[in-house]
Amino acid sequence: MPLKSRKIPQQFLARISCISEWGIKLLIEYGRLPIHIVQCHSLSCLPVAVLFKRLYGSRLVYDCHELETETVASKGARRFVSKALERALITQADRVLVVGEFIRRWYEEHYGRGDVVVVRNVPYRSQNTLDRGNKFKHALGLSPRDMLFIYQGVFTLERKTDLLLRTFAECSADKHVVFMGKGRLQDMVMHYADRYSNIHYQPAVLPEEIIAYTSSADVGLSILTDDCLNHYYCLPNKFFEYLTAGLPVLASDFPEMGAFIDEHGCGWRAPGEERELAAFIAGLTWEEVNEKRRNALATQGSFGWEDEAEKLLAVYRGLQREIGNH
Repeated sequence: MPLKSRKIPQQFLARISCISEWGIKLLIEYGRLPIHIVQCHSLSCLPVAVLFKRLYGSRLVYDCHELETETVASKGARRFVSKALERALITQADRVLVVGEFIRRWYEEHYGRGDVVVVRNVPYRSQNTLDRGNKFKHALGLSPRDMLFIYQGVFTLERKTDLLLRTFAECSADKHVVFMGKGRLQDMVMHYADRYSNIHYQPAVLPEEIIAYTSSADVGLSILTDDCLNHYYCLPNKFFEYLTAGLPVLASDFPEMGAFIDEHGCGWRAPGEERELAAFIAGLTWEEVNEKRRNALATQGSFGWEDEAEKLLAVYRGLQREIGNH
C-alpha cells in the first residue's frame, strides 16, 4: 500500500505512525470484501488484525514466526509494551501457530494457551538429495582430504559470522569454510576470504540452486548468539536445509537444535567459547563426519514441509467447519 508515513525516518514512533496509517487503509479497503479468516504474522500487526475481527466478524490466526517479545531489539519500555500488548490481544486469536516446541511451551506458560500448534519452517521432503554436488570443491580446487564447512544465510553479528571468521582463520589449511549469502558483514567476509586461503565467499544463489551448492560441502554451520530467548529457542530453516542437503550440522547448544541432534545423531552441539569451538573444529576427523553424515541422511524421512503443511491446512479446515456451523 502507498503510505505517506513511509517518508518519515523509520524510528520507533515513525514506525507506529506507518503501521497505523497502513491499518486504517487496510480496514477501509478490505472491510468491503467477504473475508472470513485473517492470518497475522507479527505482533506489530496484531492490533489491526484484532480490530478487523471485531469489526467484520472474521476468524483470526496469529502465526508467530518468532518469539517477538523476547528478541534482542525488544528491550526496556519497548519490551514492556510488547508483552502487555500481546497478553491483552492474544485472547482474541482463534488459533495460535508457532515454529517450535519450546516456543509453544513458552506461550502456554505465559498466556495459558493450551491450543498452540507447532508448524516448523522446513524444506519440502522432495528436495532431499542423495547425490552430492561438486560445485564448491571443484571450483575452489580442494583435495578430497580437505574438509569443507558451509555457512549460508545473512552475514550478521547475531549469527556469529565474525566469530566463525576468526575461528577458521586459526584452523589448519585442510579445514575450509565457505560463506554463501549476503548481509551487513559482507565486507568482513570478503576481507577474510582475500587474506586466508581456507576461507571462501560465495554470493547468494537462487533458492532452487541452494541444495545443489550446499550438498557439495561436508558440514553445515548453524550458530547464533545466546542473547535472547528468541535465539535460544530457535529452530532455523537453515538447520533443516543442511540436513536436506545431506550434511551433518554443527549447531549452537540450544534446546531445539540440540534436542534434534541428540535424537538423530546428525551433528554436534557447538562449544560456546571461541577457543573451544576452534579446537573442536580442528579436531574433527573424517570418521566422525562420515558417521554423522549417515545419520543426517537417515533423518530425511522425519521432516518435510509436506507434513507441516498438513498441520497448517488442518487449522484452516477446523476454522472453515466453525464458520460453516455458524
